[in-house]
Amino acid sequence: MGGQVPWLAVGSDAVKDCVANPLWVCFADNGGSGSLAIDLDPGLRGKRGQVIAIYEDGAELEASGLREFLENTLGDIESGSLVWDKEAGGFAAPPTEQEWKWKEKGREVQQQIDGASSFEELYSSK
Repeated sequence: MGGQVPWLAVGSDAVKDCVANPLWVCFADNGGSGSLAIDLDPGLRGKRGQVIAIYEDGAELEASGLREFLENTLGDIESGSLVWDKEAGGFAAPPTEQEWKWKEKGREVQQQIDGASSFEELYSSK
């Protein structure tokens, strides 16, 4: 996610350089290691109400506001850049071919585990 924000120059100070701020109102996780928030305390070149992604080491701009964020997200879904991930319970980037192979292998292993009545049975066929 995260479309281009036309009013913002790359490398500008739209988001304050900190890792937490009581005026960052979290509303979702971003499907990774961070959260999404409405920024009510933007940096010098930011706009109050912008949407930011918050990570362990700081935050970055996602959109100029919630409306733009939702429009960008809908566009990503319509274009196939985001797909529903049943296992994650949310939208995510489509898996790569290698990720598909690993998921399939994981399903096979899980079926073997589920079908075994004991630890010995599981490993005796190997």
